[in-house]
This record gives sequence, C-alpha cells and structure tokens, in this order.
Amino acid sequence: MDMPSVNIDDKSASRDIMNLVLAKGHHHIVIIGLSDVSYEKSAPDSIQKARLTGYQEAMQAYGLSLASPSVTIHTSECTLEEGRLLARRILDLKPRPTCVVCMSDIVAIGCLLQFTDMGVSVPQEISIVGFDNIVESSYMIPPLTTIGQPASEKGRKAAEMLFSIIRKEPVADHHVIIPYRVLERESLGPAESTS
Repeated sequence: MDMPSVNIDDKSASRDIMNLVLAKGHHHIVIIGLSDVSYEKSAPDSIQKARLTGYQEAMQAYGLSLASPSVTIHTSECTLEEGRLLARRILDLKPRPTCVVCMSDIVAIGCLLQFTDMGVSVPQEISIVGFDNIVESSYMIPPLTTIGQPASEKGRKAAEMLFSIIRKEPVADHHVIIPYRVLERESLGPAESTS
C-alpha cells in the first residue's frame, strides 16, 4: 500500500551536512545511525538508507566511503542515554575521530553532554553534528550544528492529507517534500582544531 507521507529530502539533507563536515577537513568520522529495530529500517526508502546514501555521495568527492577505515558506523536508539553510551565508546577509538555525525539531535545532545562531562571540549577536541533541529539543539553549549526540518509544517501538511483521506477527497500528492535548512552552529569546527 502506498502510504502518504510528508518529509524532507533526507538524502540531500544528509549529503549537505556531510559536505559541510568534510569541507572542515574531517576524515576520521563516526556516523551514529538510527536503531536497527527501527520500524521502517527494511523499507527500500527508509530514512536510515536515504541518509546513509546522502553521506556516501558526499564522501565520494573526498575519496572516502562508508567502508573507509577512517569511518565508523554505529546505530542507536533515539535517547540521550544511548548518545552518552556511544560517546564513551567513541572516545576509546584509536585514532580518535574528529567528528561525530548523528542522524538524531537527541543522540547528538547525549554525546555532547557526555563529552562535556568527561572534559572533552567541543568542537576543539571533537566536533559533532545532529539532525532535526529540535528546540534544545540551539540551547546547547556549544549550539548544535544540525539539519532543520520544520516539524510544525510537516504536521500541518500531514493533518491536511489525513483529513482529505477521511473525507474521501483526492490527495493531490501522496508524497510531499518540504524544504530543510543546514544550520551551521558552533559544535562543528575545523578538523585541525581537533588534532
């Protein structure tokens, strides 16, 4: 069944944020993806797959890939606790990554909080970026670089589609794509500052 949806272009957004990371000189990167138990992970158009494809496309221009030795991929539940747990593991990696790229602001914030608790300075010792632009991301110290997707617009458009379906009215477009923004904030610094 073709389910209606309202989304951003996750592949393009991921490509754009990874391009920003790579342009800052980061090549030792950890990607924290969405949990393997995510309800839609096996779908051919899953958010996880779209975002990984976007990251891969950006990396190719820099001679990297998701399989490069300098790239590590983890998955996590979308919780602060998982972000904290992975942050501790990331700090044990040799060589230490210069940037953590998260598919969720909540996980990124968990990492950021753990790094701070452990005395690791962001972005001077390690950079971090998220995805979603939840309200808390701009209030972190330092503020989180992220992808902004307008949640209220997504909700409004989804509700409009739902009411049209309930009223048995035709839905003009079953898959609505809304714009996103790359929000570069202070959590992403140049790689040389993390050496």
